[in-house]
Amino acid sequence: SCHPYTLGHAHQDSGGIVLFHKGRRIVIDTGRKRYLDVTQGGKGKEWFGHSMLVVDDINPFVTSRGFYSSRYLIDISKEAPVFCVEDDHTIVIKNHGYERIRGVGCHQRSVCIQEKTIKISDSVDGKGKHDLTILFHLPYQVKKIADGYEFIVEDEKYLIQIPNNVTYSNVMYGSESLLSTASDIYGSEYDISTIVCKVSVYLPWKCETVIRFEG
Repeated sequence: SCHPYTLGHAHQDSGGIVLFHKGRRIVIDTGRKRYLDVTQGGKGKEWFGHSMLVVDDINPFVTSRGFYSSRYLIDISKEAPVFCVEDDHTIVIKNHGYERIRGVGCHQRSVCIQEKTIKISDSVDGKGKHDLTILFHLPYQVKKIADGYEFIVEDEKYLIQIPNNVTYSNVMYGSESLLSTASDIYGSEYDISTIVCKVSVYLPWKCETVIRFEG
């Protein structure tokens, strides 16, 4: 309560995840290609460079500025995120940053890992109508199918079943993507796919995304 919570490495990734399966990258963030170039470097810092849920297209935490007072930051930064291991298969992330938006409560994301399935559950407390966006960045070319999305890595098929209570979903690849490339080494880049899900709802709200492995 004495010190404001701000983002230590300046990335707006609270509540975001990355996933690996058998040593393969499945869900990623985009990284930063450049640090000195504001346009390229800044994209990798913002919420749209991470695989996460976003409320009202606003970064999950306030970005600290040199002219902000400690009192101001304490008032608007809310509680720090909470990460916990619920059991051998489940992790939970509680993100309080959106509570600075009127009517919005805690965002909770749980990830349950099973033998052939990963279930990603999101819930947002609060009241009133808000716009929610869910992003998943993937380092492969992803195809839209009848019941979700699929991609193949080394002859193994992966299926992504999006929440059935979103009103819009689509996948973009390369130059069509929110961030056409990702970087895992400074200065490098490669094409990615971005799955975008959107809904405008009255809070509270919850959803579930399921990733299945079909070897």
